Amino acid sequence: MKMELLAPAGDFESLKTAVYNGANAVYLGIKQFNARNNIDGFDLNNLADAVNFAHLYQVKVYLALNILIKDDEMNDALNIVCKANNIGVDAFIIQDLGLAGLIRKHYPSIILHASTQMGVHNLEGVKILEKLGFKRVVLSRETPLDEIKRIHDNSDIEIEFFVQGALCVSFSGNCYICSHLAGKSGNRGVCQQFCRLPYRFESDNITKQGFLLSAKDICLIDYLKKLKEVGVLSLKIEGRARRPFYVAQACKVYRKALDGELVTDEEFTKLKIAFNRELTPAYFNGNGNIISKIQGNNGVEIGEVVDFKMGKKFNEVFIKTDYNLQSKSGLKFLYKNKEIASIGSYDIKKYGKLYRVTTKAKIKVGSKVNIIQDNSIEEEILKYKTKLPINVKFVAIKNKPLILIVSWNDERVEIKGEDVLQAKTLVNKVEDVKRQLERSQVFQINESEIILKDCYLLNSSINQIRNEAYNTLQEKILKKYEKIKLNAINIEKIGKKYNKNKFNFKIIEDMQYLEKCDNLIYDYNDFSMEDIKLFDDFCKQNKCDGYLDLPNFATEQDILKITKVLNETNLGIVANNLYAFKFNCKKIGGQFLNIYNSYTIQQLLELDKMQACFVEEIDREDLNLSVPLLKRENVYMTLLHCPFKQNLGGDCNNCKYNKASYTMSNGRKFNIKRKKTYNCVFLLKD
Repeated sequence: MKMELLAPAGDFESLKTAVYNGANAVYLGIKQFNARNNIDGFDLNNLADAVNFAHLYQVKVYLALNILIKDDEMNDALNIVCKANNIGVDAFIIQDLGLAGLIRKHYPSIILHASTQMGVHNLEGVKILEKLGFKRVVLSRETPLDEIKRIHDNSDIEIEFFVQGALCVSFSGNCYICSHLAGKSGNRGVCQQFCRLPYRFESDNITKQGFLLSAKDICLIDYLKKLKEVGVLSLKIEGRARRPFYVAQACKVYRKALDGELVTDEEFTKLKIAFNRELTPAYFNGNGNIISKIQGNNGVEIGEVVDFKMGKKFNEVFIKTDYNLQSKSGLKFLYKNKEIASIGSYDIKKYGKLYRVTTKAKIKVGSKVNIIQDNSIEEEILKYKTKLPINVKFVAIKNKPLILIVSWNDERVEIKGEDVLQAKTLVNKVEDVKRQLERSQVFQINESEIILKDCYLLNSSINQIRNEAYNTLQEKILKKYEKIKLNAINIEKIGKKYNKNKFNFKIIEDMQYLEKCDNLIYDYNDFSMEDIKLFDDFCKQNKCDGYLDLPNFATEQDILKITKVLNETNLGIVANNLYAFKFNCKKIGGQFLNIYNSYTIQQLLELDKMQACFVEEIDREDLNLSVPLLKRENVYMTLLHCPFKQNLGGDCNNCKYNKASYTMSNGRKFNIKRKKTYNCVFLLKD
């Protein structure tokens, strides 16, 4: 199995650097309906140029339409899919189940990839995706290796997995903190990165402060062999918002690693300089040691401040380092592991291994110095380009038509030009003709045969036949990627079908507070067969419909426990992730399913009849469906690393779970609730 290297393309320059440095595919977004709406990358006007450029180099293009979509936006989103397909996009990365269902219904030939924002992380969820017509799943970053293998061994779906770049502290698609506090949501492409702010952790009279929810960058370059063994097909680099230099260096490093070449320390150092918030294998090293000490780019440590002098206009910082510091370098200073300043250094003087840098910032002696930008490295890497190797045969014989034959792989082009004139005094040299044939932004000559007999050619004649041949060859290469043209449609809006019947429910977290209600939901803290059976008995005796509130993250061990209890009781479930639709019982759609439009509810109802749906980020009045729409208490984040291990130490054998909270600098407090089935899930709530 040949693994695909999938690179981010936030703009055209990043796309080119990805292609030049070994990407097999790129993913990009246009200004509408993608999870990076804060960057100006592509639109429908320049998408064709991007797609054609990539396809010339046999690089696939995946368009990310990976946000939740409102009812009144759905037709526009579907038309964008139609236009992008006709341009030649190879596949679409989708989060919204409603949009996916409409694409499958109206454009069944289109290839769908399930976005990581869907939060799919186990075999059961993948089986639902296959039923919904997805060819590939971008698994959640939290998915463990043994679960990836289980998916590969028991399904036909392609597996894509993030190996490099930013790591969300919250479980994929289930971060709502920006939505609730600022009215702007990551599920709508406008994440405000509240996780990158400082927080205070408090538990049992213990307090810790810092960037306690700011995750490191994921780096799995040491796990590529294992990822291949468990069936990962596509290795995904995160970074559509990062600079072209980062994209280029990440592609270069992972390309070498995939090809079995040694990645040098120098090459990996350049990647860390390009951007890193410290690096982590994330959830592959235990319970997720993922929190960084600093908020931004950590770069690479290169030295220490040994002297500091205050000046009238500028201060002088003296740095001891072996690094070859150049002007325009970006430097970060850390004192006792805390960032105290970041500067651009333009005035640099060298005294042996000592560098003097001027700045207006106040820097403490003893501070560690990290380099976070090196223009000399960037310029070198961004100059690198590759071209397609071609073979050419050029024949110029007097009184006969000029001939140019160009071949690349299985493609061959033969162009005949004007008749060649007999030479009078000047005769072309082979080197001169070859020099003209080498003038191309796309092709480079691998092998050449140039035949000249008693003739003279103007450069314009050579250029004309070259341009015609090369353009024809490009057209033949791109023709392989042409799609069957689809027609835009107007979908019917779902009519108002509000169910006015009330759905009375109560949520029980503690068995001491059981009370009768038409519908009881048991939101357990710790999974206990004894307590769940008591809950089931109470529901039977009091003629209540009982539901077990399932976690939004569950591995095989969790699912085995859930299956056992559902087989032994009469309970239904609150389905908080697609995996829950495997269970044959009555259901309520959970808040973590990210129900955002009426078409998504339709899709879920086709999977299984639901009694009601909880919605998280949208006003219930915006949805038109007969199923009752419900609201419960706000959940701001789902954490799958252990905040107690992170902040208090210990491990699962020495669990320190207790009443605890995170508090923002403005005093906004979030309580930590643990939900333990087999694995622990931690929810930040009011």
